[in-house]
Amino acid sequence: KKIAIRTGLMHRKADNDFDYSYGNDTRTWQHARQRLSGLNQTIDWQVGQHHYLYARVWLQKQDNQVPNPSTVLREGTAIQEDFSARSMLGYLYSANNWEIRYQSAFLFQTLDYTDPMIQLVSESESSSYVQQLEATRHLNRTDRVSFGTHFIHERTATANYIGNPTRNRWVLAGAYQFTPIPKTQVVLSVREEIIDGNTTPIAPGIKVQFNASRSVSAYVSLNRSYRIPTFNDLYWAGAGGAGNPSLNPELSLGGEIGGTLKLPFMTLTAAAYSQSIDDWIQWIPEEGSIWTPVNLKEVWARGIETMAEAQLQISDFTIHGAAAYRFTKTTNEDMYDASNSAEMGNQLILVPLHSGNISVSVKHPLINLSYIHAITGSQYT
Repeated sequence: KKIAIRTGLMHRKADNDFDYSYGNDTRTWQHARQRLSGLNQTIDWQVGQHHYLYARVWLQKQDNQVPNPSTVLREGTAIQEDFSARSMLGYLYSANNWEIRYQSAFLFQTLDYTDPMIQLVSESESSSYVQQLEATRHLNRTDRVSFGTHFIHERTATANYIGNPTRNRWVLAGAYQFTPIPKTQVVLSVREEIIDGNTTPIAPGIKVQFNASRSVSAYVSLNRSYRIPTFNDLYWAGAGGAGNPSLNPELSLGGEIGGTLKLPFMTLTAAAYSQSIDDWIQWIPEEGSIWTPVNLKEVWARGIETMAEAQLQISDFTIHGAAAYRFTKTTNEDMYDASNSAEMGNQLILVPLHSGNISVSVKHPLINLSYIHAITGSQYT
């Protein structure tokens, strides 16, 4: 019998006050401090040769000041405090070319938003129970078939929703991975979801990956996906917004092509994608500064994502650096409401055309330091 126990602590803070241009003026973005703390606990227990038990607990608390929009000159007073707890128990059986895994999880989250200036208090609580069973049969060294089922029960309680909604989701999924020719791997997949007894469109997918060498690989994929509205989208009735119970789910068809190049001390990756989404869910401002979600008849999302990572080992110190850039072009291609035809072909609101981030970390057996800087380009609001 072998047991491994690991405990991790995390704390992150950022003041986020910075100067920006507004017309001919220079203003300072204030009341934007962020604090994040967390704890994670893992326990792994190998029972005999083929049986494996494990447990996970994650706790996280976030405290954010919420700044006013750039059009409001006074400093903001709103604060959002979030707490989340996640726990999971799992069992794995591995023998005779079979892997059978069962997992049971509980997720709990609270969100408290207060603004003393306008005497606003908004509190919400949500939880989910997840049961998952998966089985994989290894046919040979490279080929395998897998299938599984998930059951998810969602519940929420808040004064900001119309009622206290619940939802039951049952997922059936399968995949077949095989190697038709050397260095080429193909994965066929299919997924079906049943929501409160109602079926949804089947979501198939295919991915082909070519490994030219240990240093060079490329892939291409094509898939159909389906996304249901969130509880916020459907039932929100709090300050500043109104949910829309009549929303349709999103249905999309997309493809992606990309590759990886591994160099000494460095890895480069790049990908380009294109996706056509029917009934894209978009929150838009209505009269009286009230935001509400609507379905956009057809949206075309395409873009490029690149990343460079480098790592250097100096004695007991591991230095890791990464830089990423994203070009995201997401436009409205067809509309239900012809009166808004001026928006056709334009970039969607709150979707930046350019974004990226850089990070540097230094790891030592006794300490772990990291710095992350995110860059977001201009966007329509």
